[in-house]
Amino acid sequence: MEGKKLNCPLCYAETVERIKLTTPQGKGLIATYASKVNSERERKKLLVLQKIQASDSIYIYHCLKCNNFEIWNTSLKKNLVKLSFIDTVKAPEPKRSKTRARKIARDQQEIILGIIISTGIAFAAFYTLYFALYFMSLPPGNLIELPFNSATFLDDVNLIVLVSVAIFIVVVVMLANIILAVIDKRIQTQEFTMRLHQLLNGPHFYFLEYNAKYEKKNFGASLKRSLYGSTLILGIAIMVLENFLVIPDLKPMFWSATYTTIITLVIALPFVVILLYVSPLLTMEVNLYYFDKKDRIVKNVGSWLEEALHFFAIVDIVLTIVVMLDSNMNPSWFLFIAGFVMLIFTFFLVFTVTFNKRYHARLKEKLIEYLKGKYNLPFRKASIVKQQYFCRNCGKEVDFVQQDHCQYCNTAVHKCSICGEVVDVRHFVGKSLQGIEIPENKGTGQITNLIDRMETRMSGTPGMEDPIMQCPSCQKLFHMDEFIAWLKLRGTCPVCRTKLNFFDLF
Repeated sequence: MEGKKLNCPLCYAETVERIKLTTPQGKGLIATYASKVNSERERKKLLVLQKIQASDSIYIYHCLKCNNFEIWNTSLKKNLVKLSFIDTVKAPEPKRSKTRARKIARDQQEIILGIIISTGIAFAAFYTLYFALYFMSLPPGNLIELPFNSATFLDDVNLIVLVSVAIFIVVVVMLANIILAVIDKRIQTQEFTMRLHQLLNGPHFYFLEYNAKYEKKNFGASLKRSLYGSTLILGIAIMVLENFLVIPDLKPMFWSATYTTIITLVIALPFVVILLYVSPLLTMEVNLYYFDKKDRIVKNVGSWLEEALHFFAIVDIVLTIVVMLDSNMNPSWFLFIAGFVMLIFTFFLVFTVTFNKRYHARLKEKLIEYLKGKYNLPFRKASIVKQQYFCRNCGKEVDFVQQDHCQYCNTAVHKCSICGEVVDVRHFVGKSLQGIEIPENKGTGQITNLIDRMETRMSGTPGMEDPIMQCPSCQKLFHMDEFIAWLKLRGTCPVCRTKLNFFDLF
């Protein structure tokens, strides 16, 4: 093991060993898994990797808690093998089985705790709602007419609240689980954030980064997340109701507005939760990034939508509250709105706790596999490191970010037209290279050796450089994995927009 233990992507425990493949410990671990694995294909992969004698970039990541087992080429950010306890013939050891059983029991306890807290909040919400309505029906105001008998309200309120809470909690739990089951079965719905980003921001290069840092999913994090989720729809709902409260001519239509708002929220809620609540979070957590070549910045694809929604929801609520305070409404209306807010929070608390404890890790893994399978998204580093490039012809430093040719001798600087990094044309894949002369070794000259080292360092680990490809139409150069991912995503060359498919490149 090297350094401190990492977080496991499945169980989130800090029990992941990082072991170099070529060490005796690594060889022994591979042999153990090769004897347990069900898949013949995975077994052959392990046996091939076991024969590697020299490699400084291949590491085993092994979780001692849940038995998750992955082999990564860290220089290429590429996953070579990925196994978990469900892929093995033998059952986990009793000690680990008990540990997992305790974890499942703890997760179930937190879900039950969330439902209990939500039930308490629902009781407070319905009492607040019904008493607010009761006060508004009393003289001298007589602002509204109650849908139940006001004369016996104080005697019947406890039973009315009890029945209302029971029905509400059952509906909330069922709706939350149905929505999560739909997401689990239709993971492609979580592609919404990426698609929306493409629509609003135009074509960019997308990539995944392997990162051991994960979102917190304890009960405190669920509470905080639920507050955020509530703001997504409260702004619209409160504004609709507020219009019927401050405009005198619309007050007789209060109950029609209330029923319409509730029905609209019930219909819209699943779409809001799936597309605007879960999708940005999962997109952010799978480390999906985009590279803006013009501004040379890298940003997370999920974070922009979540931050924008949060900002506009809060602004909407603040403006609505300002209008309400300025309208000199009866104080009972504020009680009514407070009860409505608590009911919305109750739903999001039940949903978020269930999501975090039962679906979070699985949905994240599913989304990664879906994006990798559909678009062949490559793995890249999210940070942009300042690099230097020296002209191969004259040896002087060139600003390769802004310049395509050396400003001193006009020698071309070969760059990937997607990410803008310098590429080595000697590592070409596909049809014959057109319009570009492949440089030859010029002996052991100091400048040539320096350039070779710089180009190698910028294009990958020595001996494992990223291969490049060329568009047959415009003859621009690209990293192979980035070009293939771009074609699967858009079907055209990123420079000349010519329609291409994979077979046109060979």
